[in-house]
Amino acid sequence: MGDADLFNAALGLPSQARAQLAHELIRSLEEDPEEDQHLVELEWAEKIQHRVGEIEKGSVAAISSSVVFADIRDQLSSKGR
Repeated sequence: MGDADLFNAALGLPSQARAQLAHELIRSLEEDPEEDQHLVELEWAEKIQHRVGEIEKGSVAAISSSVVFADIRDQLSSKGR
């Protein structure tokens, strides 16, 4: 089966199967998924430490989750009008 035949066969799959195939193909391009996950976790840890530092220095103010969610609900309800 040639590349074009393979591509056309893939396009003929149901959408769920195409999505799974696309996911697996993209994952196969990653050199080491575990290493990538480790890098992501390190980047998040750095970001969290940076944000905590901003709060501790007082350069930003924390907003409670109840206020954030209330604002989101207000924005969503105003869009529905």
